[in-house]
Amino acid sequence: MRVSKRLALLALTISMVAWFAAAADSGAGPDGRARAWVDAFNQGEAAYSEFCARELAPGRLSPEERLGMYRRLHSDLGRLEIEGLEIGSDGIVAVATQSENLGPVVLEFHFEPSGEGRITGVGIELGGGGHGGDALQLPPIEVPSGGLDRAQLEELVDGWLSRLAAADAFSGVVLLARAGNPVFERPYGLAERRFSAPVNTTTRFNVGSITKAFTTVVVAQLAAAGKLDLDAPLERYLPGYPDPEAAGRITIRQLVEHSSGLGDIFGDAFFGASNHRFQEPEDFFPLFAGQLLQFDPGEGNAYSNAGFVVLGAVIEEVTGKPYREIIEDRVFKPAGMTGSGFFASDGLDLDVAVGYTGMDCPDNGPIPCRSNLATKVWAGCPAGGSQSPAIDLLRFDEALRDHRLTKPVWTRWVMTRVDPVDGGAADPERATWGWAIAGGAPGVNAELDSDGRDAVVVMANLDPPIAMEIAKALRPVVEALRP
Repeated sequence: MRVSKRLALLALTISMVAWFAAAADSGAGPDGRARAWVDAFNQGEAAYSEFCARELAPGRLSPEERLGMYRRLHSDLGRLEIEGLEIGSDGIVAVATQSENLGPVVLEFHFEPSGEGRITGVGIELGGGGHGGDALQLPPIEVPSGGLDRAQLEELVDGWLSRLAAADAFSGVVLLARAGNPVFERPYGLAERRFSAPVNTTTRFNVGSITKAFTTVVVAQLAAAGKLDLDAPLERYLPGYPDPEAAGRITIRQLVEHSSGLGDIFGDAFFGASNHRFQEPEDFFPLFAGQLLQFDPGEGNAYSNAGFVVLGAVIEEVTGKPYREIIEDRVFKPAGMTGSGFFASDGLDLDVAVGYTGMDCPDNGPIPCRSNLATKVWAGCPAGGSQSPAIDLLRFDEALRDHRLTKPVWTRWVMTRVDPVDGGAADPERATWGWAIAGGAPGVNAELDSDGRDAVVVMANLDPPIAMEIAKALRPVVEALRP
């Protein structure tokens, strides 16, 4: 498979890497169970809830939390079409699918080792090509069965990553943490190639659509304070929106959940203009406002960068302050994200990594062959493009889990989309839900994968899916760390 240009430009936001599900028929084989999961996923909330209530493997998620996570994942992926299936020698079933919204997606189904053999989790892999090439195959990393002490972990991970960096397959920072404390944090490769500037642990990387999580936190804060109604129409907050008819039909919730019918900001009009033209949320409106909606609001799902740009404008209108200032004051500062910000593409700060891409390069050309400065948003926007060092993504995860950014029920909404009104109580001390958020674009890939105990942060200034693949490979390593 190859990472399509569309997939790269969407700047991915995927809710989870581990998705707890169940089989539709306890007598079915592994392949039948995997197909049944996809069928239930496509049929909608009611079918999926019934599916899980009937055959759920034991897990820690409540039905409400599971449904909230389903909503996030379904809004990102849309309908899935199965294209192939393979059963591995380890019993894992890999299902190649075509996602309605994000192109190629591979699902890896895991099962109970004994008993009824129900599905315990589903790994999700987007795309398939690093540097715009063929399927990315990372060398295996073997974890000893008896676990690892910290010195062993450092030696194992550093050796593995050093080989990737030497092959120019990885350039960035990897951070592994236990209970919020880093147990491994090292840089690899170059942040800027013309001057051979090395990556440091303080280097800021473009996090792509992880920025959407920051935007969502502010939406939650305003909703918790009664200043924003998730189910109110857009026209209440943006009466001057260029498409009044759409503004009367689209709600704030639909913008967050990618069900508004709005489309993308990346297209011929964006790439045909200087990226300096697009600096404030309203600057992006001519790229999509007034165009025919992809579907009636609330009647479908399609990943929408445009929807989050509109959310940024709503935030500005409600608070009376610029979007970037709001994120600084309400997210970065309270979370202790001291290295994060929105930095211009033409800045000269060598502590901001330049992205390098192999997409659209000649097949026999160098990989990566060019920088991404002309294709990225000039200084970020509510849909993506802020920059952070790796440690700041860990700080964000910890601040959110400790409810320093919003109230507990709204923390859960940010992480799982369980509605605070009908979702019941949330953990008042610390959120323990697993989630993974990722960002990707040409020369941009970052992932935060955390379950409240173990966290993996990978930042890269190369094409997707290198950071996501490394995060996937390293999760079992950090889980193997002995107390």
